[in-house]
Amino acid sequence: MTACCRDKYYTVFDLDHGGFDHLRQERERLYGTPESHFKRHSPSPCEYHDPQRGCILNSHKSPVCLAFLCRRGIDRLRTRFDIYFYDYLGIHYALEWILTGVFSDKDYLALKTSIIEATAKITAA
Repeated sequence: MTACCRDKYYTVFDLDHGGFDHLRQERERLYGTPESHFKRHSPSPCEYHDPQRGCILNSHKSPVCLAFLCRRGIDRLRTRFDIYFYDYLGIHYALEWILTGVFSDKDYLALKTSIIEATAKITAA
């Protein structure tokens, strides 16, 4: 599934910061440059999206991509697993702040705890 926006999310949303530069360099070292994955008729603007498999990145995703969860996925977290903490923008900004080093230890611990608790609920189901 892809969104209607045709922007290459990692180029639009990645910040001009050393942490993002390092992330991009490692992503390209592991998976190649975006241009090396270009698919002429892909439904997604992202070169790392394979029409048959979805995102080919097992790691080193941009925070904007890593944070994304579609409405149906959010609803499933709520109705099936009773998980309500997920907020796309909150997660997106938290990941940016972690990468840039401005996320407080207290907030990091709270986010980590929420993720661990949510993972335990899903695993137990």
